[in-house]
Amino acid sequence: MNQKTSGNPWLFVPALFFLEGIPYFIVSTISVTMFKKLGVANDQIGLWTSLITWPWIVKMLWGPLVESTSTKRKWILGTQIAAIVTMALVSLTITSENFLYPTLVVLTVLAFLSATHDIAADGFYLLALAPEDQAYFVGIRSTAYRLANVFCNGGLVYLAGVFENTPGVAVAEAWRNIILIGAGVYLLFVVLGYSAMPKPRQDKDRVESFPFREEIGRAHV
Repeated sequence: MNQKTSGNPWLFVPALFFLEGIPYFIVSTISVTMFKKLGVANDQIGLWTSLITWPWIVKMLWGPLVESTSTKRKWILGTQIAAIVTMALVSLTITSENFLYPTLVVLTVLAFLSATHDIAADGFYLLALAPEDQAYFVGIRSTAYRLANVFCNGGLVYLAGVFENTPGVAVAEAWRNIILIGAGVYLLFVVLGYSAMPKPRQDKDRVESFPFREEIGRAHV
């Protein structure tokens, strides 16, 4: 009997991995086009956009923290909510006069949140689905991630061009608008996906197993 799968995997799996893709493509590819349109030099774009993607490369460094504290379900929701707030901040910084460095900082935060979300989402996938279901849905999760790519690099970039060609709309305002649209779609999928997410028994609050908890307790005795 399958005791791992509950909820609606046909809804939460596509939503979860669509959400995994949106921040990644905003940081790694949309930002390149955005900075180019905002007049940033090519050498600076190449340097900074390569640096802000580092959280995905080194995410294994804080993977044990995600594994050993709280539940993956809580990590997922927490990073998703924080990502929405961060995308809203990006929409504010890019319309400021000295936009480059504040925007880079906020995008780095978004990259960190997204990388942490990846850790929790991948682990949750293994806990929420039985092995046979994991194999079945692997193509669906990959498709959902690719659709996030199409949405960002196709839909959002296209809309940015439409806004740029709208009379009275500045370039920075056009990109602010598409970041806000991206955040709005992200929020919609957060609601849809979270409502369908299961609560697997294996996804326990691991605060009691955090490696330093015992030592901290002894220090206060």
